Amino acid sequence: MKIIVSEKDSTSIKIYIPTCIALNRAVASIAAIVLKKNGVKIKRREIVAIFKVLKRYKYHHRNFNLVEVYDSDGDYVLIKL
Repeated sequence: MKIIVSEKDSTSIKIYIPTCIALNRAVASIAAIVLKKNGVKIKRREIVAIFKVLKRYKYHHRNFNLVEVYDSDGDYVLIKL
């Protein structure tokens, strides 16, 4: 997983996170707790299922952009699987 945040007038920030670390059962447990505190009703096993689908999709489509946002000011955010 690659996260890139770039501003028009400055350098960009690039963060590389291995998919096996970003999409595992421990992260799913933490995400379920955080989402529950914020009022979202989702179970841990549902998040694990979403993570499995994302891993399979990444295997078949290597350069998939999960989120790509351009701002009118020239700022740019990209989250790539």
